[in-house]
Amino acid sequence: MSKMYNEEFHPLTGENLADVVFPLPDKFKEEFIRQNDENIVAKKRDYYIVLVPPTQGKMEDGSANGLWMHIQNGQMTGSCYEAIQ
Repeated sequence: MSKMYNEEFHPLTGENLADVVFPLPDKFKEEFIRQNDENIVAKKRDYYIVLVPPTQGKMEDGSANGLWMHIQNGQMTGSCYEAIQ
């Protein structure tokens, strides 16, 4: 029996990683990659990368401000870039 797609570990790498990192200011790129690499080593499939912590709202419901990205199975599924606008 074959496994479903989301049962496999798919890290955020390659073109998907480049698409997420490209719009970030240079001062955040290294920290983003460091946090992402830590999650890849831990084989996490659902995690947040927080570059500027939110001061209001919740990341889980998408209402938080700051600068963060929600990564699920190698894809960015939520984000806030308010801190750099």
